[in-house]
Amino acid sequence: MNIFNRLWRKYMGASTGWHQAAKVNCILLVALSIVLSSISIPIATKSQGILKTVYIFDGSCSTAGIPLINTFLHLLINVTSTLVLASSNFFMQVLNAPSREELDAAHNQGTWMDVGVYSIRNVFKVSAFKRLCWFGLMITSIPIHLFFNSTVFSTEYRRPDYTLTIATEEFLNGGSYFLPGASLFTNDGGTWAASYWQYGYGEFDYGEYGTIFYLKDYTANNSDISAYVSMAAQYGNTWNKLSFSECQEEFGLYGTVCNGLSQHSDVILVTDSTEGWVREDMWGLTEDQARFWDTYVPAMDPNHLFFYAPCTMTPRNEGLYKGLSCYDTCYNALGGNYIRDDYGYLPAVTEHWPSGYPFFVGRALSIVNGTNQTIASHLVSGLRVESNNLSVQYCLARPIQDSCHIGVSPVLLLCVLLCLISKTTIAILVTRVVDKRKQTPLITLGDCIVSFIENADLRSTNYATTSITSSGPLFFLSGPQPWPGIQLRRVTSVPRSVLVTSSLLFATAVSLCVYFLSGLISPGRTFQGSFLASSDNYTIDYIGVETFLGNVLVANSSQVLLSLCYLAFNNLFTYFCVAIEWEVFSKNALPLRVTDPKGQQISTYRLQLPYRYSLPLMVLSASLHWLVANTIYVILTEGGYIESGIRDDNLPDGVTAILGYSAKSLFVLTIIATITVTIPLILSFRRFSPSIVVVGTNSFLISLACRVSPLVPQHHNFYANMSTYGNSSELEVVEHSLPTSNRPSSDESSDLLGTAASVQQPPINYNQKQAEHEKELNLRQKISRSKLRWGVLPMQPEWFERHDYQLLGFGAETDQITVPVKGRRYQ
Repeated sequence: MNIFNRLWRKYMGASTGWHQAAKVNCILLVALSIVLSSISIPIATKSQGILKTVYIFDGSCSTAGIPLINTFLHLLINVTSTLVLASSNFFMQVLNAPSREELDAAHNQGTWMDVGVYSIRNVFKVSAFKRLCWFGLMITSIPIHLFFNSTVFSTEYRRPDYTLTIATEEFLNGGSYFLPGASLFTNDGGTWAASYWQYGYGEFDYGEYGTIFYLKDYTANNSDISAYVSMAAQYGNTWNKLSFSECQEEFGLYGTVCNGLSQHSDVILVTDSTEGWVREDMWGLTEDQARFWDTYVPAMDPNHLFFYAPCTMTPRNEGLYKGLSCYDTCYNALGGNYIRDDYGYLPAVTEHWPSGYPFFVGRALSIVNGTNQTIASHLVSGLRVESNNLSVQYCLARPIQDSCHIGVSPVLLLCVLLCLISKTTIAILVTRVVDKRKQTPLITLGDCIVSFIENADLRSTNYATTSITSSGPLFFLSGPQPWPGIQLRRVTSVPRSVLVTSSLLFATAVSLCVYFLSGLISPGRTFQGSFLASSDNYTIDYIGVETFLGNVLVANSSQVLLSLCYLAFNNLFTYFCVAIEWEVFSKNALPLRVTDPKGQQISTYRLQLPYRYSLPLMVLSASLHWLVANTIYVILTEGGYIESGIRDDNLPDGVTAILGYSAKSLFVLTIIATITVTIPLILSFRRFSPSIVVVGTNSFLISLACRVSPLVPQHHNFYANMSTYGNSSELEVVEHSLPTSNRPSSDESSDLLGTAASVQQPPINYNQKQAEHEKELNLRQKISRSKLRWGVLPMQPEWFERHDYQLLGFGAETDQITVPVKGRRYQ
């Protein structure tokens, strides 16, 4: 522990302020890079190619192991990505924050920079080194948003085929049975009308009763059918016994929607018949038909097997807004024509089995009764009505020997690793270079106030303290001006360009949600499927992308739009918080919040938003990202049920990828997004105090407001010369002296401060005694390091003998700072 402490102290050295946080973030990024490298390299070497996905875990789909491991790994991914992006965000804020030298350069060029917020305008006004590093961090964040969550994936298993057996309980206990079963379903003995042959039909189409075989296939020695039925009779009692709702959900009983089989492969419907079915009681056969069947199914012996057939579930894509439907070849054999309500929906599902359903319906019933004019069977006839109803007691389902997997995409993992290493390199470079250049970034509003108090911007000496106004252009007035006493709304603290950009992003995101949701809403229709990512939900059959990586890009592209919206949303809150942080200085004397505190200044646990805002915003962001991930996603499935997806050679054998989306998740996402975007709108209508200028994040307006109090006797000599700057000849609107094309606007960089650059500055004697300069600097430092309040500065009595106005600025806690009065003149 002592060794660790010594190493830590040696590494941190005398670092203060943002340098300490920067070094901690560098350690974090280096550690994450090492951990991810140790994971990525073995996986990459294990794969048969960098594009080929690799399985890292295998297990049964029916247990909780694979889902838990998948959830845990994605939790680790989300934690890691959050740490990486948070560290990257820290350095982007540092790089985006201007130094005092950069502020002075911008003011000399007649423009301004933002302080305390993310600002695109700052990116193009800071040094080339900071600009390149900022863009590097931004670009390397995009693959993390797009790919990191998809580097690890799990497969699900769904098979389409199963066998259906309908029998009595005695069938499972050694009772007699005769193939093809009491239903006498075979593909033999058809008589067809000439028109039926004309269209090339040559076999029975009973209509959704599965695959029906010829009689010889049932009765041949050692036939596969005979062997399977014998196995079912012998081992069926060992299969899983399912309740009605479980059996209905998985096998689509009574007309419910099928969706492939994930847990069981075969099913036996056990009826309530105890004596079995007797052929003579069930059928009114002709003499020829009776003699034919006597060889296979005795007339008077009980038959405990009613029906057997292989069945197949086939998904069908019905379009973007209808998703996958499922066609079951045994739909009617499973009671698909069970009685429904007036709207075609099944009665409420319970655990209790319904009383029964008619087995022979539609085409099948007309064929066996000889009433079909197109096709009939000359092997059966005279089905008795009471024999057509099947009442099922329970079902037995054969468990699937399945295997689900968790896999990794090496190419996505290496892409994320390269981005992480790049971020780490940039972070270390920024920490060393920015520190060596001795150009301290003014990250917080307090940093900027300290800078302007300790080293006044002389370009602002003759200008009135000015607010941002909702009218648009900023007019910088020379000399004292009447105090307007207007309560501006918070929206005025946000540049118009930021408002427009944010509004467009929010409108685009919400409009897309509403557009896709509107296609899913129709009268009397409910959203199908699951709230979470699942193949039970809607799928997008074809989008023109033929690779797994392409589908990942499509599915995660919405995450990029969400990230942009979050940054815009976060930035609006930051503008409001900076404005509020400025406003409180008109109410109480408070210490400045800075990154490197001295005196009574306080250190900042944050760079921008306080925790009471940042933590809820982070939770909101994580929730929305999770919702989007469950709204549109890539499904990887095995078992052969879904065949319409993408079979990429880089995916494991037998795995199909398809895009899916959840209507339920989209509905919730739309509601939350709509409510969320209204929050800044509501907050923007709150008003500021009328006792302070609203400067927003404008560096030049902040410099105008950062005068200090001359009341303290030591200050008097320094401020005595200010009287020479208040001559009446200079009380004019400087904006009028500029050409119309050069007049400033509120949020465009062109000529915003051209007025300041064009005004003849008062002569400054840089040859004053060094002692006087140091004394002045020490006095200003003492003020900046004390508790401050903004308002009307207390003046010496001599001031009022020569002036009819007062000065506005910051005063120490001991100064008697008062509130400006509407109509009085101040500078």
